[in-house]
Amino acid sequence: MVKSLMKITSMPVQLFILNKFKPAPIWNLRIGAGCLRRGGIFLNKINIRSSALAISVTLLLIVSACGTASSAERQLVERLGKEITVIQSNAGALYKSGPVVDKTVQLGADFIGLDWTGEDSLIVSKRAKQMIGQVADEQKPPSYLYLRHLNKSQDSSPTLGMEEILKGNENFVYTQISPDKKHLFYIQQSENYVHRVGKIMNLETGGITEIKSDVGVIWEAAWTDKKSLLLMTGNGMIVRLDVTGKVSEVLETGEVNIPPSLVVSSNGSVYISHSSSTLFVYDPTASVFIKIMDNARLVAPSPDGNRLAIVKRISAAEEKLIFTDLNGKTEKTIGTSASINGISWSPDGQRLAYSVTSDAGTGNNGVFITNEQTTESTPLKLTNDSVSGLMKWSPSGKKLLINYEAYDKDSRTFQFNGTVVYFK
Repeated sequence: MVKSLMKITSMPVQLFILNKFKPAPIWNLRIGAGCLRRGGIFLNKINIRSSALAISVTLLLIVSACGTASSAERQLVERLGKEITVIQSNAGALYKSGPVVDKTVQLGADFIGLDWTGEDSLIVSKRAKQMIGQVADEQKPPSYLYLRHLNKSQDSSPTLGMEEILKGNENFVYTQISPDKKHLFYIQQSENYVHRVGKIMNLETGGITEIKSDVGVIWEAAWTDKKSLLLMTGNGMIVRLDVTGKVSEVLETGEVNIPPSLVVSSNGSVYISHSSSTLFVYDPTASVFIKIMDNARLVAPSPDGNRLAIVKRISAAEEKLIFTDLNGKTEKTIGTSASINGISWSPDGQRLAYSVTSDAGTGNNGVFITNEQTTESTPLKLTNDSVSGLMKWSPSGKKLLINYEAYDKDSRTFQFNGTVVYFK
């Protein structure tokens, strides 16, 4: 059955999410003289004039340090030559400090982490490298997927605790693990993008189901429950299928060969962002798209499905990270930067990890963790390397998987370094 998804309505989103969530609390907002107030927190914009530094600093993102100094009622993240945001708090002593890093564990040279299968185990991949003079795909060394057991590994021997689960002649470029951690969806792709196949692996038996090619080129996937998932294809389709590969529903989006992003929340709501970065939520019962906002490049529903973290494009050189209700109404602004990526909620919904990338050449990159209630952002300060892909929390929220990438000028290649951060 094929349904057209070109029905787009501007009706209030409450009509779609009725009975799916509790109404968001009404904030006591008062706007005046450039100040937004809520619960003792003030957001003021101040222009700091100076020619000493360029605008390049991305962030420090309006990073607030509300609770770290009880004697300071106002704290600034100073970036000269650019309008910044000041976050002021009268209740800083009540806020807990940010997460404290206990240790980090490297996954090994050229290893990247893909997803968690348990609190101390995760799927990792070692990327195959093209050697000088090799031209044919079959000449490349194979790519591998491993199950990495963190409690069996040692810092001095990163490969200890590796269990090979899959080997192939093409790169593994996309993975999504099922909610019950028993099935792994992945895409194998050749370097020229011509060969791109979706597969589902049973992690308990090792059995593999290949998705039929007639669904189109697969770009993204999202599990809706432990036994079914949605695929976003290059021919403008959203395909629903089960772990056996059986297709139960095909939906047309009209976005041919332009892969939009696809996200499914815990309450079953389906979010897609089209090529124009217009964010929609889809009601499967009414086959209707409901527009949430324009210029939304990334979206991450909270674990309870009641709020959204959104990276919104402000201009060609600036983005902002915001928390919104399900209507897209901004509740809290976390910060602005040249580029914000990797947004990932902790399992309890109390923290959000995100990465920022500065203007080219400044080296002001990093990972931050925001307290959802206070909007206080804490930098991890591990490295200035850029973050590649989505960061992922362990089931307990006590560990964070980060894949860093660094450009090697000598070899003119990107080097990847998967890292697990342990928090106290």
